[in-house]
Amino acid sequence: MHDLLFTVPEDEFPFTASVVVHVDGSRHVVRRMVGGAVHEVECTAAEIDRVVDGALEALLAPAQVCRACGELSAGTYFEAVFERTHYVCFHFEYEHGDTDRDQTCEVPGCPV
Repeated sequence: MHDLLFTVPEDEFPFTASVVVHVDGSRHVVRRMVGGAVHEVECTAAEIDRVVDGALEALLAPAQVCRACGELSAGTYFEAVFERTHYVCFHFEYEHGDTDRDQTCEVPGCPV
């Protein structure tokens, strides 16, 4: 059994955010903790590099907040494509037009 702990540079104990990689035989678990939230992914040896890279990127990247609603987004790619907003927020702001938000508009993929 092995555990690796990654933290944000210059963060003092108790850490505000961390990534723990737990390996026990063929079982691999990557646990990312931010504040009180815990995100845990169980993966295979073939997937471990990709999963750890994603967890470390999330640990070190600044929080991405939707400009429209103020909620955290899923990732930097998501925000770059939709001008730092969730797709739904982007759609209602720029594509939905004067159509009532409860009515489907003419744009393909309208989330209503």
